[in-house]
Amino acid sequence: MVSFLAKKTDCPIIPILIQGADNISLTDVFSGKRNITVTIGPPLWAKDIFKDGKKPLINNEQYDYEDAAAVLMEKIAQLT
Repeated sequence: MVSFLAKKTDCPIIPILIQGADNISLTDVFSGKRNITVTIGPPLWAKDIFKDGKKPLINNEQYDYEDAAAVLMEKIAQLT
């Protein structure tokens, strides 16, 4: 969905990695028992996540968006 919106709106995607938020409760947050790290990456444009920066092919559009989403997820994973 994000890759679709990036292509249709020509707006940047801001990749954000949130670590330490799994299985957390409000009590954990307010008591300071858990540390949550938020890492914000540089903006990514559709040309950065679609193959060769080209527009999705009409016949294979779904696969192009899936590939772009995979590239985006890889870039978020690299924020660690």
